[in-house]
Amino acid sequence: MPFMPEYFKQIGYKTHHVGKWHLGFGHWTQTPTAKGFDTSYHTLGGYADYWNFQSTSPPNCKNAQGIFAGYDMYNATTSDGRSHVYNKADVKNTDEYLTYHMTDVAKDIIINSNEPFLLYNAFHAPHFPLHAPKELRAEFLDELAPESSIPKSLTARGETRESIIFKLDSVAHLGPFVSTREHILGDSLRNYGNYKFNVDDAEERDYVIRIARAMYFSNVKALDIAIGEIFEALENAGKLDNTIVIYVGDNGAAVENFQSSGDLRGYKGGAFEGGVKTFALLSGPGISQGASYKGIFQSTDWLPTLLAATDQYKLPLEGLDGVNQFEAISSLEQHGPRQEAHLFYSRSDKRRLKHRTQVGPLFAMRWKQYKIIGGFQKMDIIKGKQSDNEQPFMWYSFPEKSTLKELIQVGSSQDWKSADPWNENQQWWLFNLDNDPNERKNLLRTCKTSCYEELAVFHQLRKKIQTHKATLRDLAPKAVPEGAPKCTPLGSRNWKDCWWVPGYLDVTS
Repeated sequence: MPFMPEYFKQIGYKTHHVGKWHLGFGHWTQTPTAKGFDTSYHTLGGYADYWNFQSTSPPNCKNAQGIFAGYDMYNATTSDGRSHVYNKADVKNTDEYLTYHMTDVAKDIIINSNEPFLLYNAFHAPHFPLHAPKELRAEFLDELAPESSIPKSLTARGETRESIIFKLDSVAHLGPFVSTREHILGDSLRNYGNYKFNVDDAEERDYVIRIARAMYFSNVKALDIAIGEIFEALENAGKLDNTIVIYVGDNGAAVENFQSSGDLRGYKGGAFEGGVKTFALLSGPGISQGASYKGIFQSTDWLPTLLAATDQYKLPLEGLDGVNQFEAISSLEQHGPRQEAHLFYSRSDKRRLKHRTQVGPLFAMRWKQYKIIGGFQKMDIIKGKQSDNEQPFMWYSFPEKSTLKELIQVGSSQDWKSADPWNENQQWWLFNLDNDPNERKNLLRTCKTSCYEELAVFHQLRKKIQTHKATLRDLAPKAVPEGAPKCTPLGSRNWKDCWWVPGYLDVTS
């Protein structure tokens, strides 16, 4: 199946990728230049340190010397999609901030392109670690967590605002792979590696979270500056009026990294709106300025929609799930051409949230205004505790008092909890998102037997989920020793001598 850049190459576009890849690199066929990009300046993994451009993996990917971190920045080109020229980027002596570094690469492509181009710029921000230039941090820290407001209980233990920032910087980098990792919802910050804060003390907890939020905001502010520079480069090159620019998120808020889903229920990694509903901003020819589009749009729709915008490709494309929505977006139709969307499929039998392993898998599907979610067993397999999905903090937002009041209101009702209409010991939800965008009223609980239309929708979507589930294959990658960082000299125990290397599964002995 061709990737998006391969379709654009067929109509004369040069194709470029800048930023994170995170779509596999064990085989050369998984790398950006094998997927249709003429050039790719990228990190192979999903995140990197913003100052030294290293990335880490779970410790089970370590090499013989115990190294599971290494440099990760390549400048790759190809002439035919089969032979790959991979040069290590010169990053060891740079002091440039990662977001700005990648922006400079993108600006060079824009300025020096003399042909139509597709540029996929996958920024690392605002993924952890939440590093940012000091001047940007100072702006938000002084507003949200001034040094004068640090709790006396922290200063008595020798803590300062800077010492807490240092610890959170370290946590943000290693935290995802610490077995004691906890959601910010509830017991957060109790034990991140070796750093402990007294989260039972509300004043301490509030101050630490405000510091973390300031770090996150400054990371986003740097991203905002970078995007402004890209628009400026397009305008200075005389290309802005003939370029479609899309700015889109890839998932909901990672609340364990101090992000917020606002009023939406849930967060990254889950099937509720806070995990799967994201924004998209479009600018360019055929796009109405200042307007909004209400249709259901899925990520697979970008390919046919953008090809339609070029007016150089015969549509529809066979064998694809995507729907061309360019005309609907241009004319601001109330309801777009997509009526149905498979939103979330987790094949794993066990899913870890907070400290509890839950029985899965979990599925979600959208049809018109209705959304169905289900699959988890009702009770946790460890000590019979309820799952996160049955907790009111699924609406947690930072750190306003109004949120607490709202949580109390939500918790006073049982309407948001799951139902088990077929008595399978499973959790199921059905929502009407037109009336309930924050998923507070499970129609399977509130309707009982009186809502015949809603129950018919539930049975219809449940059947489609089961049919689609049967076609899925579990392609989850496994950690293998060959994938660990490669070091020069071979026995080095210093990560600065090590790099992540593409195509390691293609090497024959």
